[in-house]
Amino acid sequence: MKLFDKKDLKKIRWYRDLYLGDSVKGSLGYYRFVINHTKRLTGLYCILPGENDGGMLDIVRCDLVRTGISDVKEPFIIGLAGSKREAMELTGSIVSDVIAKTGSSDVKGFFNSVR
Repeated sequence: MKLFDKKDLKKIRWYRDLYLGDSVKGSLGYYRFVINHTKRLTGLYCILPGENDGGMLDIVRCDLVRTGISDVKEPFIIGLAGSKREAMELTGSIVSDVIAKTGSSDVKGFFNSVR
């Protein structure tokens, strides 16, 4: 029994200036290939703009991003991290970068404008 069909897979878009955690910096090409082709990786997390009204950013396990299992409708990956802790630290630096660039804390709006 299959967990999902190919037609259910979502097209992933990537932020041009992708934020990377220290543990994944050397292997970006490998991780992009793995995520785009729905290979199962444990311990790798994607950072996406928030899907809910109140959320700025979402942290999602990478093996759930492309399949129909996650709630993400149109995955737009803005960051990759090698652990949950690293993902949380990376989201903090993303938020502070957006505030420095725009002067506003509208992180979701900033990334929606650069899609």
